[in-house]
Amino acid sequence: MIEQIVWHIAIVAITIVAYALLCNRLMRATQRVRIKAAELATEVILDSRTPKHVAMKMQTMQGDLLNSSAPWLIAIMLIPYALQFGFRRTEEYPVTDYDDLNSKINQASTYSIISFLALSPIATTIICLQGLLILAYLASLKKFSNFVKRVLGHSISSNHRHA
Repeated sequence: MIEQIVWHIAIVAITIVAYALLCNRLMRATQRVRIKAAELATEVILDSRTPKHVAMKMQTMQGDLLNSSAPWLIAIMLIPYALQFGFRRTEEYPVTDYDDLNSKINQASTYSIISFLALSPIATTIICLQGLLILAYLASLKKFSNFVKRVLGHSISSNHRHA
């Protein structure tokens, strides 16, 4: 009995150490990407043409580059958020009137997402699985909607002919 408990504790400890090593390796592997995201965000923030609301979003993005709780927050809130807001954007993507700034914003955002996904492999896996569920749900809604349109269209045209 005690040997089994020790064995289970050893498995848990090995799993925790392996996960910590994986997270460390991912942090190191994405360090250049994280630095590039921060540099681009800083360029956008310091540019005098950048609107204040865009600069604030870029500052928030910079703050989240090393926030390891952010992926877990998304993993926990993705489905409830999607259900509440109906899969539509609730806030505007930061855009300016200048193509060069928009390009930097897009690059910084892309690098930030890569960095974000590397912060927690388990949370990222959960987010990806939830994304697949959402896509499957949306695809089934579209099929259901098309089916209803065909059935209603057929019954309406059938009733119309008989009238």
